[in-house]
Amino acid sequence: MSYIYFDNAATTKLDDKVLECMRDFNELYYANPAAMHRFGFQVEKEIKKANVEFAKLINASDDEIIWTSGGTESNNLAILGFVYAHKREGDTIITTKIEHPSVLNVFKKLKTENFNVIYLNVDKNGHIDINELEQSITDKTLLVSIMSVNNEIGSIQDIYQIGNVIKNKNKN
Repeated sequence: MSYIYFDNAATTKLDDKVLECMRDFNELYYANPAAMHRFGFQVEKEIKKANVEFAKLINASDDEIIWTSGGTESNNLAILGFVYAHKREGDTIITTKIEHPSVLNVFKKLKTENFNVIYLNVDKNGHIDINELEQSITDKTLLVSIMSVNNEIGSIQDIYQIGNVIKNKNKN
């Protein structure tokens, strides 16, 4: 039976090379990397090697790479980590009404901590109004979190234009 998969905005089939690499890793290096035995040390060594390789790919240093279990944990770490580290610089955070629940729930939590949360509207195609974004940004804006591609409806935001508006409006 053949079919066409239309949900790649939510999740995508692994490339065969990635699957092969993961299979090898899971068969050879499945020990706890924090374990105090040779097998654990080998896994830790392989993870450190992967950190270095991945960091090179994105022009980062390997100590900037943090591995998480998935998107929700990553979103929580990124948003809360940034907001808490910079909370003295502002109190306004901006997102859209169609973000992933892992983002919307963090923003809901931050609202209970007296952050000013602004939810941008989207049009019938799921795109923000760039003028609404521009009007929402002030010198108190700490963070703008807008997903590039919506995992449910597939809308693609103009991240470059959004980034330019943020840079031009808030020089911090």
